[in-house]
Amino acid sequence: MGAVKISSWGMLSNDEHDVVDVFEQSQVLPAMQGARTSIAYGLGRSYGDVCLNPGGRVIRMQGLSQFISFDESNGLLTCGAGVTLADISNTFIPRGWR
Repeated sequence: MGAVKISSWGMLSNDEHDVVDVFEQSQVLPAMQGARTSIAYGLGRSYGDVCLNPGGRVIRMQGLSQFISFDESNGLLTCGAGVTLADISNTFIPRGWR
């Protein structure tokens, strides 16, 4: 994607980052290569700046939003890094998981 200004939810800063969007797990490692530093970025809802990497690369994980598996016997969910708590709640609360 290239240089983009992004901030956290608390809007403490709005710095330029080298942003790469990934849509498959196999894209994560190649997205990190060639960067001085890299950080995984979810929805950017941190009040602090922990989700930012000024001058470095941000790898946006929203494209990894798939449920991979769910074990009904113990409630163990395996999912991609882009799955939100809202996705999980909306899917599993109606099925009796709280």
